[in-house]
Amino acid sequence: SVVFRSLNETRKIINAIVEEYGSPWAVNLEVASELGRSWSERGEIEKQNKQNQKKAQQDREKICQIMGWSAPDNVSGAMLERFRLGEQQGWQCLYTGKPILDKCAAVDPKNKQYEVDHIVPFSLILDNSLNNKALVLMDENQAKGQRTPLMYMRSAEQKNGYITRVNAMAQKHLISDRKRQYLLLADLKDSNLLKEWKTRNLNDTRYI
Repeated sequence: SVVFRSLNETRKIINAIVEEYGSPWAVNLEVASELGRSWSERGEIEKQNKQNQKKAQQDREKICQIMGWSAPDNVSGAMLERFRLGEQQGWQCLYTGKPILDKCAAVDPKNKQYEVDHIVPFSLILDNSLNNKALVLMDENQAKGQRTPLMYMRSAEQKNGYITRVNAMAQKHLISDRKRQYLLLADLKDSNLLKEWKTRNLNDTRYI
């Protein structure tokens, strides 16, 4: 309801501007986190966005090579997401460490051999970014359920191997600090991470 009201008010303002001055050349949309940024900081963000677009195009071409396609336009967002997770994880199931030998199956969203899992249940933190996702074997995803990886792993051997893989990715700067926190979250009860998420979203709502 807060977002709905915000959009309604924004629409009224734009309509008033159009009526007074004519249609604007452009409309810039800013999220709450951008409000305190300087022009130089925003310039850096824009530069990073262009680099991200270039990287996305390169990744699409690599996916085409895997799939045996000629047109990058056929690559969907879901395929791009799976490819990036595979690259990030060194093409192995993050939860078991088993190698992903069939990249074509791993990249294809229609193939159920591999699944993209929310590391921390999406219903708890509503984080749908790559920070909260892992490419894993379907059986492992089903076994994990609505838990964190460390909550569902039973053997010490699996836990130790998993922690070693996560720390190795962090040391190589393949994952963010936030993703590392998600991956190493031992319990969902009384988690500071979840409290931070609630506080952050309350602040965004206040900005709106």
